[in-house]
Amino acid sequence: MKGIKFKIVFEGEGCVNYDSIENQLGVLNKIYKKEGKFEKNTLVMKKVYYEQDGELKQIPIIDENKLRYYIFGEQISSYDAANKNIAMKGISKWETLTRGHTLILNKSSEQYNLHRKGGFHISNAYLINDAKPQFTIQTHNVIDLVTEKRSSTSMFNVETIGKTLWEAEGNFDVFELQFISASQQHDRMSVFPDWVSSGEFQEFINMEFGAESKPLSGYFYANRNNRHPEYGVLLNNEIVIRLIKNTLIKLIQINANSRTGHIETKSLKIKVYDDIASLDDKNEGWIDIRSIDDIEKLDLSGIHNFYTKVSDDVVEDYLSNLEKLKNEINNEENDLTIAEGV
Repeated sequence: MKGIKFKIVFEGEGCVNYDSIENQLGVLNKIYKKEGKFEKNTLVMKKVYYEQDGELKQIPIIDENKLRYYIFGEQISSYDAANKNIAMKGISKWETLTRGHTLILNKSSEQYNLHRKGGFHISNAYLINDAKPQFTIQTHNVIDLVTEKRSSTSMFNVETIGKTLWEAEGNFDVFELQFISASQQHDRMSVFPDWVSSGEFQEFINMEFGAESKPLSGYFYANRNNRHPEYGVLLNNEIVIRLIKNTLIKLIQINANSRTGHIETKSLKIKVYDDIASLDDKNEGWIDIRSIDDIEKLDLSGIHNFYTKVSDDVVEDYLSNLEKLKNEINNEENDLTIAEGV
């Protein structure tokens, strides 16, 4: 098994995902041909736009970030060096490992931000039934806190919708889920090298998944793309399966309510694949998921191992060559600085 593709359908009523009017002002005025109608006091649904027969069309969506929130909840977004243990605990949680991230230095704040990049992907959810959004005028009463009487009333346009069906697609990529990079030479460092070399991060993994999880650390070759040796933590198959099953459970349990609407999962189906070619046959191999019991009974054995541990002598040669390369780059930069008279 190299991955799992899924399709999920939500049913609901009303809107759970509004957008800023500034993001849609120009295109809305073109569609409705009433310049300026939407400039003030307007609440619009999230949408994507496309052109058909010379006309602009719109499809309401539930943004992928909103769906990720329903699945994983609030996630840590930055790393503060003063709170190392809190960061390691947060990053070792199954939700963060599944969602995936890369540590990127914010030079202005001198903090590392967590940019999403990992083994779980989900699309926007697109409206698939014939429900039509429409604008209604609503009022908002402002109450005087002293007299407890209405002091003013404001009016605004709100885009509303009736009963809805939404569809999204996604994918679990085993290659990304298996490995947590701690390499500063690759564009996906998720944890700091000293966290791994000290064994501290692995202890947090053990706390999250149990002492039997025993993640491996060291240098590994990724046999999917012939990379140089990469330093990090390799998760065992049991943990990878747990990440996938925990997320599937969250997917079938989505039941989100807001002041203006709600959605809940209507159906979920998955397809386990060994290669991308097997996804070409869209109607074969799909498994309907109706309950947590269905998920727990899934046989996800036979996970492909994308990583091979690198021997000590190869690591030694790699690090030696890397150090030489760094010295050459530094020397070239120094020569350039002298030549420019800086």
